[in-house]
Amino acid sequence: MAVGLRRQGYARKGSQLLPREKVALLVGGVKITGDLGDAVRYSKGLEAARNFLIQEKGWSVEKFESVDWRSLHLTQKSQTDGFKMWRSKQHTGFCGTRIMVRHYTGDDCVEVGCPNCGCVEKARHLCVCMNPDRTKLLGEMNDSLAAWMHKGGKTDPEIAYWVPKYVQSRGSVRFQDLGSMSPSMRLLAKEQDLIGWRNFMEGRMSRSFYIVQMDHLADASGHMNGRDWMKTFIGKVLQMTHSQWIYRNVTLHDKVEGSLRRQKMEAMKSEAELLACSDPLTLPEESRFLLEMDGDRYVRGDCNFHDKAYWLSAMRAAVAAGRRVVRRARSLRVRSKELENERREAVRKEGRKVVAQIRKDFNDVEAFPFTAVRDSSGKRVVSCDATMMRIMRGNKRFKPGD
Repeated sequence: MAVGLRRQGYARKGSQLLPREKVALLVGGVKITGDLGDAVRYSKGLEAARNFLIQEKGWSVEKFESVDWRSLHLTQKSQTDGFKMWRSKQHTGFCGTRIMVRHYTGDDCVEVGCPNCGCVEKARHLCVCMNPDRTKLLGEMNDSLAAWMHKGGKTDPEIAYWVPKYVQSRGSVRFQDLGSMSPSMRLLAKEQDLIGWRNFMEGRMSRSFYIVQMDHLADASGHMNGRDWMKTFIGKVLQMTHSQWIYRNVTLHDKVEGSLRRQKMEAMKSEAELLACSDPLTLPEESRFLLEMDGDRYVRGDCNFHDKAYWLSAMRAAVAAGRRVVRRARSLRVRSKELENERREAVRKEGRKVVAQIRKDFNDVEAFPFTAVRDSSGKRVVSCDATMMRIMRGNKRFKPGD
C-alpha cells in the first residue's frame, strides 16, 4: 500500500511516530533506528555529491534527484576500498586512461590510443570500445545479467527484457525509444535517459527501478525485497564495467602479450638493427664480440625479450665507450694544438721581452758601442768596455774618477 501511495505521488507531510514513541531521530527526513554514524555519513556524502554534480558537472536538479543514491550507497558498503576508488576515478575521469597518463606525466609523446581498438582513450571510452574481444566480453556479461534477472521470477518481466537490450545498445539508442512499454516502464525509461547510459553502467540507476521492483516483489514468492534486488542489480552492472577495465589493463600491461610489451619489443628490434650495423672499429676491442652473436635471438626475432634487453644494454655501453675514446683522442689533439700555440706565443713574448730590454739598455748610445781589439796573442776580439762605460755614465752610482 505504501509503495502504491508513493507511486501516486503521495508524500508524508510530517514525521511518523510509533505508539508510545515520544522521540525519534531523523537524518535527511529519514528516521534512524540503527547506526547513526552511517546515516550521517550518507547524508553528508549526498550533500557533497549534490554540490559537486550540480555546480561542477552541470547536472540539473531533476537529474540528480532521479538517481537512486541510497541503493548505490548500500551496494558500495560491501565493496573494497580499491573498488570504490576505481569507481570514483572512473566517474570523475581521472582513471589511468592513455589521455590521463599523458596529462599527468607531461609527456606529449605518450601514446593516447586505446590498447585494443586504437581510438583516443578517455574515461567514457571504457564501455563503448568496439574491439571484438571486449565486445564479446560485454556480451557474455550482459547474458549473465539477463540470466540472473529471469531466474526465479524475481525481476519484473519488462525490466528483465529491456535492460539487456539497453546495455547492448551502448547508449546509441534511448531507453524509451527501444520499443512499446507500459506507463510505469516508460516513466523508468525517461528517468534513465535523463541520467544517461554511461551513468547507468557506473551504477547510477533511476529510482523507478526500486519502485517497479517493490511492486513486483510484493506478489512474488521469496524473501527478496526491492532494496536487496537493487543492491544485487547495481553490483552486477558495475561488474560489467569493471571487467572492461580489467581486460583493458591486462591487454595493456601483460608482461608477455601486453600492448606496452609489444611496443617495447618493436622499439628494441628497431634499435637493435641499427646497433647491429655499427662499425666494429668504433667499438672497444673487448666488446666487438657482440656483433658476432645470434642475430635472430638478439636482434630480429619476436621472442627472447630479456636476451634482447641485455644485448641492447651491452651494445649501448660499448658504443658509449667507443665514443668516449674518440672524444678523448679528439680532445687530446685539440689540447696539443692549444699547447703548441701557447708555446709559440710564449717564445714570441720572450723575444719581444729581449728586444725591449736591448732598446732600454742602448737608448742613449749614439754610435756602435762595441770596438774590436787584439789580445796578447794577436787575435782580434770585440771589446765591450766602451759600451759598459757608456752604460755606467747613465747610472746614478757612477762617480767621477772611477
